[in-house]
Amino acid sequence: MFSLSSLIYQVFTIFSFIFPLFYIIIKELLDNKVHTVDEIEKRYRIPILGVVGRNSGMNNLAVFERPKSSVAESFRALRSNIQFLFQFKSQSKTIIITSSVSGEGKTFCSINLATVFAMSGKKTILLGLDLRKPKIFGVNGISTT
Repeated sequence: MFSLSSLIYQVFTIFSFIFPLFYIIIKELLDNKVHTVDEIEKRYRIPILGVVGRNSGMNNLAVFERPKSSVAESFRALRSNIQFLFQFKSQSKTIIITSSVSGEGKTFCSINLATVFAMSGKKTILLGLDLRKPKIFGVNGISTT
């Protein structure tokens, strides 16, 4: 017959497999983040012009300070795709970067995209319209007062 200690070991062995399995399943079911570009392309029918990674530097001028980095290369690829997109539309050539959540990188993308267009010889105007926390002027050394 079974002893009490062997029964306890069997129960704990079963639970040691069941609890992590349930944790992994629940974590996967509740995950609502976008992990790859393919997930966006499958769910929505919008073109993906480019993907920009995280900036490891302390400054928002990643393209100007480190022109050989992977972040700078991703902004150049984004510039090329935008130029290709605007090649067929002869009207307005305005790019708006917006979001309802702070901290998503709107200022970083705006500054570096404007830098890439300016470095390629295009006439570029960068407007900072954030009335609550303007950051574009602080990066370029321009006083807001």
